[in-house]
Amino acid sequence: MFNQILLAADGSDASAAAVATAIGLAREQRAQLLVVHVVDVYAMYFATPESIDFLVAAGEGILKAVQDQALQSGVVAHTKLLQSDVGGRHISELIIDESNAWPADLVIIGSHGRRGLNHFLLGSVAEGVCQRARTPVLLSR
Repeated sequence: MFNQILLAADGSDASAAAVATAIGLAREQRAQLLVVHVVDVYAMYFATPESIDFLVAAGEGILKAVQDQALQSGVVAHTKLLQSDVGGRHISELIIDESNAWPADLVIIGSHGRRGLNHFLLGSVAEGVCQRARTPVLLSR
């Protein structure tokens, strides 16, 4: 049913649940798995080359950990580090663009399930992906 699954991973607890779901589904469906992580430079008010390098290294670590976890489950996972530019697009737009370019049959993303003021202040990448994606989206919480 699904041949190409895109997983958005950020290293959070919600993301860990999405990782487990994506790996299990990719194994079951014998699907290709692409794991993306977005380094959001735009969110940093005083981005320096050192701080960006730190975030890139952390993102690469997240991708490597997910790739290793997938491999231990018998799933080959490809990874891609995405990076926003200052004044650039929202994380959800970058994820959607990558899912369209690949092209993914399914996008899997974790959701913290925030509501109220926390949701208003922090926004929701998962919500943005759900609202704009052309492919099915599986939220994991």
